[in-house]
Amino acid sequence: MKLEKLLNKYRIETRIKDEIEYRQVTISQHTGVKFRGKKLGNKIGRKRQFVVDLKQYPNTVMFTRQGLKDGAIGFAPKEVHNCIVTENMPTLSVNTEIVDIEYLKRLLNSNHFLKKIDELTIVGSAQKSIHERDLLKLEIDIPKIDIQREIAKKIISKEEDFSSLKDEIQTQKQLITNYKKSILQEAIQGKLTEGWRKENKNIEPASELLKRIKGKKEKLVKEKKIKKEKTLPKISKQEIPFELPKNWSWCKLGDICNNITSGSTPAKEFFVSKDIPYLKVYNIRDNKVNFEYKEQFITSEIHNSSLQRCRLFPGEVIMNIVGPPFGKTAIIPNDYPEWNCNQAIAIFRCIEKSVNPFIYKFLLSNLYLKNMHFKGVAGQDNISVTMCKNIIFPLPPLAEQKVIIEKVETLLAKCNILEKEIIQCEVNSEMLMQAVLKEAFETKVKKETKIIDLPAKPTNIDYYKRTLLATEIVWQLQKEPTLGHLKLQKLIYLAQESSTMQLPTNFLQQVAGPYDPKMARSLDKQMKTKKWFEYKKSELLKFKPLEKAGGHKADFEKFFANEKESIQYIIDTFKTAKSDSIELVGTLYACWKKLIEEKQMITDELISKRFYEWSEEKAKFEKSRILKALRWMETKGIVPEKANA
Repeated sequence: MKLEKLLNKYRIETRIKDEIEYRQVTISQHTGVKFRGKKLGNKIGRKRQFVVDLKQYPNTVMFTRQGLKDGAIGFAPKEVHNCIVTENMPTLSVNTEIVDIEYLKRLLNSNHFLKKIDELTIVGSAQKSIHERDLLKLEIDIPKIDIQREIAKKIISKEEDFSSLKDEIQTQKQLITNYKKSILQEAIQGKLTEGWRKENKNIEPASELLKRIKGKKEKLVKEKKIKKEKTLPKISKQEIPFELPKNWSWCKLGDICNNITSGSTPAKEFFVSKDIPYLKVYNIRDNKVNFEYKEQFITSEIHNSSLQRCRLFPGEVIMNIVGPPFGKTAIIPNDYPEWNCNQAIAIFRCIEKSVNPFIYKFLLSNLYLKNMHFKGVAGQDNISVTMCKNIIFPLPPLAEQKVIIEKVETLLAKCNILEKEIIQCEVNSEMLMQAVLKEAFETKVKKETKIIDLPAKPTNIDYYKRTLLATEIVWQLQKEPTLGHLKLQKLIYLAQESSTMQLPTNFLQQVAGPYDPKMARSLDKQMKTKKWFEYKKSELLKFKPLEKAGGHKADFEKFFANEKESIQYIIDTFKTAKSDSIELVGTLYACWKKLIEEKQMITDELISKRFYEWSEEKAKFEKSRILKALRWMETKGIVPEKANA
């Protein structure tokens, strides 16, 4: 049906008065319809506006003519009642007799709807827009309202799952960020190389490196290659933030750098299409120089004259000193022989160039910012060159610096891999949600022939194998007071799953987890008939051995030769486990397996959610215990096979 049957346009016109304050609206793809802010009438250009009336039209849909193709459409929330909008933000009331509100909300946010929008004609030359008359003529497939409500209910359920997934993804992102910080902090404190120092005791201490740097600086001053600088204040005990390892030395960045300076900005006429690359703060991205982003060049003439002091060479460390954000750091790459930069960037030139990578890692840690007192200039705080020179720096021996850099690079590389995986999970989650919406809103009639593989009917051998497995478990655990029907069932379930055996079982979703009540009675009967064991419900040790106990062994070895090792592992792992513990693990395993079968993302939140949905009785297990059990299952390798892969 056409959208004009679902949505009715309304207009409540008003004339803007200069002395009155008005409330306004904004609409975007990501945030939907939102309250924008207040503005006096004399600041509003268009005097003919329209009012959003949510009292008369509580279910109002709004969109922007220019942004509709990008998804700038949505329901008006309560806070935009009585706001004003221009004619470019049409207001439409929903016919709730034909369409369910929750269904329509999801439809408007789907890629399926955006594809429909793409079919519409765009009008206007300066601003490409879609008129509401064209939108309302759009035809969509829509089921009866009771089916709409059912679809909306299922989508909302999926949205809750995806919300939990998004929360988990954000948590993982923060954990990676925190881990990266801890790697850098431990690196500059010498914690990453504690073991290395024990094996390498006869190395040149950092104090010798400092002496060598000092000698080189003095030589350069005599040769008038650099200017003699003022002696930096000594480091007091109160300034030292942590204790250094043996052979390390505290110094200041000004002690080891022959020059620390900042860049400068030339006049416009010195900017050219190609010559000396000229960096700005926005070129420092992800801890490296990204010159592809807004590349700029200056002439060699200005580079070698008035901007000579801020010439940059590959391997030198640079840092953003105007903020926020402070401390964006990078090393100049080898793309060009020389570079230059503006005044928001500080340059650290170390005489001993091999120290540059460690200076870079130190600045990345941002620990020095804690002791900074920023200086405000032109409305922005900044770190002066003098402050940069006085940054207290933990200097390791040169040999140890190289080891630290290698360890940091290895660990950060692993973090980057994890980060990419998390980002991909985020992308996948969005794609999955759109797949849910696509399935809900796209109707396709297909003629297909279904080939159904009927499961083979269990044979007597299959039932006998099931009895052998149960009897072996009872044989080994008969003296354990924790063994009863519940524990036996869970052990059979886990043994079967871990070995991917095809036994005639029908584990149902019972209160205590996966359970096959018919199997329990059948096993009791079979073990008693074979004179192996008799089940005694009222006794402490539930399974009483009969005269032929142990007689199952030969056949068990024969039929379970390939699975014997994994079965033994399950028995040994849960030998003394109480019923509630194995109930917890068995149910978690079943929930986990179900999520894999449904091709869902596997997260703690989703498994926990399914666990609590299993039965009201599961509320007796605290969330912390569930999470602890999941970690234990991973450690023991007791997880569904595909999850392991």
